[in-house]
Amino acid sequence: MQDITIGQGETIRQSITVEETGAVSAQFIATNGTANVITGPVQAFSGLTASLTILNTAITPGSYNYYYKIIWSDGSKDYIPNFSNCDDGDCEFPQLIICGVPGVS
Repeated sequence: MQDITIGQGETIRQSITVEETGAVSAQFIATNGTANVITGPVQAFSGLTASLTILNTAITPGSYNYYYKIIWSDGSKDYIPNFSNCDDGDCEFPQLIICGVPGVS
């Protein structure tokens, strides 16, 4: 997964594709390490792809980890990237980089 760079308040448009049928919905989540700072709307899959539009990006400029939560038809959840094996803190998350608006403090 690649880093995303946007201006503060800009819209994020992303698609997430899975390899297996049965994915019901996806959600974009960005975190500062202790709390979720962006929780995007839950979007349904069409086939193997979900198209996500995240509008609530007017947060403090900086770098945030992001991931996707996938809900499957059996009710189970997956996370992309998979961070279930991050007990040692050695995980590489893609970054959501929010840039400030020039001339605005």
